[in-house]
Amino acid sequence: MITFKNAEKCHKRMWDWLAMTGEKDKNGWPEFFIPNPKNGRLISRPIFVCFACKIARWNRRRVCEICPIDWGNKIYLCPCTQEKSPFKKWFSSTTQKERMKYAAIIRDLPWSRKK
Repeated sequence: MITFKNAEKCHKRMWDWLAMTGEKDKNGWPEFFIPNPKNGRLISRPIFVCFACKIARWNRRRVCEICPIDWGNKIYLCPCTQEKSPFKKWFSSTTQKERMKYAAIIRDLPWSRKK
């Protein structure tokens, strides 16, 4: 089971990689394919390849309402997919430069525990 702290670290590392490379596919994150040197396990791909969704689902409530990422809006129904969301902009971007820009924004969004 992934902890809140580890999920946040993985989120930041994955989005940092996306910001540096401009990749479009989160599934390509190299850490999904490299065994952890401490225990030999791979990092498992979370639901929607999103560590925030993994934490929200782990808490067994409505997923989007307790998303640990502060998306900057008060919409509780899938705040990451709203038109002005940096994730929506990253997902819809057509150039590597745009993807890098929005991936960096997503990487740097604050996390907090929701109740």
